[in-house]
Amino acid sequence: MDFQKKVIRRRDGATSAISAILSEGVAIEKSPAGFSLPADLRTPAAKQDLDGVEFGLEVITPEQAKQYLIHNVRNRKFKAAVVAEYVRSMKCNQWCFTGEALIFDEEDVLLNGQHRLMAIMKAGVELPFLVVRGVSKAAFLYMDIGSRRNGKDALNIHDPSAPDCTQPVLNKLSSIRSGSGRTGGSLVVQDVIDVYDAEEKALKASAAFVGKLKRSPTKISNTNECIPLHMEFSRSAGAAAANDFFTKVLTGAGIQENTWEKHLRDRLVSSVGEKADSKRYMNDLRKRVALVSVWNKIRSDAPVTRLKLPIAVPEIL
Repeated sequence: MDFQKKVIRRRDGATSAISAILSEGVAIEKSPAGFSLPADLRTPAAKQDLDGVEFGLEVITPEQAKQYLIHNVRNRKFKAAVVAEYVRSMKCNQWCFTGEALIFDEEDVLLNGQHRLMAIMKAGVELPFLVVRGVSKAAFLYMDIGSRRNGKDALNIHDPSAPDCTQPVLNKLSSIRSGSGRTGGSLVVQDVIDVYDAEEKALKASAAFVGKLKRSPTKISNTNECIPLHMEFSRSAGAAAANDFFTKVLTGAGIQENTWEKHLRDRLVSSVGEKADSKRYMNDLRKRVALVSVWNKIRSDAPVTRLKLPIAVPEIL
């Protein structure tokens, strides 16, 4: 193997040298940004526009760390235990340079490294770090350093106006449509984004309507369970029909005796506060079965009789 010295220009104009291990005889292409990669290693994923990306070694001071954290608008809440562990290592001179980078986007907003920066500030030490700047904001979704980014993190970047309930609602929507018989799900990050883009208008409308209903009692049904059902009922018969159904069932407003809605509401109310070993107890999946079953009976004009629920969630009419 041949070792070639690569000179990396730092943000302050200084330079530092790092060793690049390159296969002997491999042709090297250089992008306009100066980034080099062996030609035979250039995959489609590597053919991204890296213009504007800068990287190099920088000594981070407590004051710099503070300023970076002030503009830390995309990361999540700090984990105190992680920061405390880092602080101890830094103060005891046991912190090891690993090459793990602090990463900033095109606007110099921190994408990765918040716990290390907080530790530097608290420990009052100066430490060298590899720093990468100019990385696309979208890269935040794919970073798997420390705590893994989840669908909620992705949505916060993709659309800050997305309702807080979006990820669990989309997971439940996926399970409803797949007929999996589960009340939850685990859409991967990109699927969360794709489904959200397709369902944004319907999701926001259903979340707004269901969220403002004054449920009585409050635990009659899980809001995040009702929202995807409201979306599907609206898709099937229109928002007005879905609104009327959930208003009657969840609040009791406008409900009449000897109707499917009244039978359903009585069943749901009787389950509130019951323990799992009680015959009246209904978990979220059982409540989904009840809601869909009664909705279907209403849509098919079935004559009102005693409410008997099937085992599995029926297909929505």
